[in-house]
Amino acid sequence: MIESLNFCKCYPDVPTPTRATAGSIGFDLMSWEDVVLTSQKIVIVRTGIKIQPPAGTYVRLASRSGLASKGIVVQGGVIDPDYTGEIKVILHNFSDNHIIIKKGMKIAQMIVERAEVPDLIEFPSLPGCSERGDCGFGSSGI
Repeated sequence: MIESLNFCKCYPDVPTPTRATAGSIGFDLMSWEDVVLTSQKIVIVRTGIKIQPPAGTYVRLASRSGLASKGIVVQGGVIDPDYTGEIKVILHNFSDNHIIIKKGMKIAQMIVERAEVPDLIEFPSLPGCSERGDCGFGSSGI
C-alpha cells in the first residue's frame, strides 16, 4: 500500500494539491501563474510544487475532464522518482479559442502509479510467435 506522497512548495503561498472527493484518485494541481493558452498551441505552466514519489512508483500527470471537454489536454506527464524539480504541466489547446489560465486554476491531476523497471535484454529476434504477428493499427477491428 502506498502511504504518502511527499511534496514541498516552491513559494509559501502556493496552493496545496487537493483531491476533490474522498473517492478521487488524482490530486489536482493548480497553475502558479496567469497564462494565455493560444488556440492550437502548447504552453508549459508552472505549479510551484515539487514531489517525491514513493519507492516503486512514479506520478502520471493527467488531464482534468472539465478542461479536456474544452479541448485543453495535458501532454507528456511522467514524473520519475528521481526528478526533484518543480512540476510543470504541458497544456495543449486543441480548440479554436484562446483560453486564459488564471493563477490558482486547477490544470492537471497527479496520479500515483506503481512501476516495474525490468532488465532490458536484446535478442537477434524475438522468441516465440503469435497469431497477431506484426499486425497493428486497427488490425483487430475498429
